[in-house]
Amino acid sequence: MVFFKKYFWFILVVLYLIWPWDLHPTLLDDMVVFGIYLSIVLRQWRKILNARHTTEQGGSRRQERADFPGEGDLKKSLTLQGAYKLLRVAPSASRDELRRAYHGRVASNHPDKVSHLSEELQQRAQELTQRLNRAYDMIQRHKRYK
Repeated sequence: MVFFKKYFWFILVVLYLIWPWDLHPTLLDDMVVFGIYLSIVLRQWRKILNARHTTEQGGSRRQERADFPGEGDLKKSLTLQGAYKLLRVAPSASRDELRRAYHGRVASNHPDKVSHLSEELQQRAQELTQRLNRAYDMIQRHKRYK
């Protein structure tokens, strides 16, 4: 059933294109249907290429999510704007919003959450947690909360 749901429009378009009778005598409807068919095929092709590229790099999509920056991102010096960006808060955020954002980011990227994964990922999680701590301290000092 999942296969049918996934390829329903693809199958419908192919059947329409090979059907001997037409809904309208002009080619316009056939061109529209072919455009839909082409967009479906290209979308599936991009998914396949993206999945192949991800597996060739030896990682999974979960490892490459935006929450987990690359190794080079962790070693850069932290600026105030970078701290806001890292914690995903606006510079006008209140103290409670800042605290919630910090605790949420630390909870989702804590080294204990990746303790079952490779040493490299554990190290990256440790570095990210330290960077989140520095960003939170920097913003607190800047806003004079500390």
